[in-house]
Amino acid sequence: MRGTPAEIDAAYKGFYSVWATYSHDPDRRELHYTIQGSLFPNWVGHKNLRFYELSGSRLTLRTPRFPMAGED
Repeated sequence: MRGTPAEIDAAYKGFYSVWATYSHDPDRRELHYTIQGSLFPNWVGHKNLRFYELSGSRLTLRTPRFPMAGED
């Protein structure tokens, strides 16, 4: 709580939190999760897919391609 106003603003605006149940398919490197709770209540119940890679201690998650404003 001792940050500058700019630091506090950046931390607040750049943070979100969810908790979810999940399963994964190691052969396809897929992580499936359903949001149980979130700072954004309209996300609760959403089912999501992420592709993952695990290299040493680094976990990388990627979203599937999706259309936005008419483009992938």
